[in-house]
Amino acid sequence: MMPTWRKNYLRYKSFFLNIFRQYQQRADVKVYLEIVLSSVAISIFAVFALRPTLLTISRLIKEVGAKQKTLAAMEEKIKNTKEAEDLYRSEVEKIKLLDTAMPQKPSPDTLFRQVDGASKKNSVIITNFSINTLTLKDASRPIASVSSSSKPSSLTLSFNIKGVYKTIIGFLKDLENTRRPIVFTTFTLGSYIDKDLGKLIVLSVEGQSPYVDTAKELPEGQ
Repeated sequence: MMPTWRKNYLRYKSFFLNIFRQYQQRADVKVYLEIVLSSVAISIFAVFALRPTLLTISRLIKEVGAKQKTLAAMEEKIKNTKEAEDLYRSEVEKIKLLDTAMPQKPSPDTLFRQVDGASKKNSVIITNFSINTLTLKDASRPIASVSSSSKPSSLTLSFNIKGVYKTIIGFLKDLENTRRPIVFTTFTLGSYIDKDLGKLIVLSVEGQSPYVDTAKELPEGQ
């Protein structure tokens, strides 16, 4: 029995031989076959020749798409940054007030000036003024002597004032309305007789003023 591959070989052999005879005998078949074979050859070579170009074009299209997305994201960030800058410029004065009310440093000197200004306005006398949490110095002398604080995000202050009832009430009201808040924690009230001014009230006050603790330790000289 003849194997299957041999049958197929004989069948296709006779088929191609028949085509070859037709190719030799008929001019129209010869021309048609040459055109078909030439077209197939050109198509094959064209595919191999154009493939790198097509791959390059495809890669460039992807890169352009990715860069367009990056550009759009950058433009959005630039837009958001500009809006933030415009908002900052429109609110800069309020931000300055906020920094006064909640400073990024303890700034005990400004706290002292705030209390001192209220005392002078209301004609009360401040004695034994102290602020705890740090030592503030300038080039020549210490401004405030201090000690460790139980709360690192607030200044603890204490002072005594003396004056008449009306002036002390005015002084306390002015401290309540200052830009930098003071939370009073302790009041101790007393009185004594002054030979020139008469009966005076002595008030011992303790309180705290918050600040933003941006650093664990201030640089030397600050």
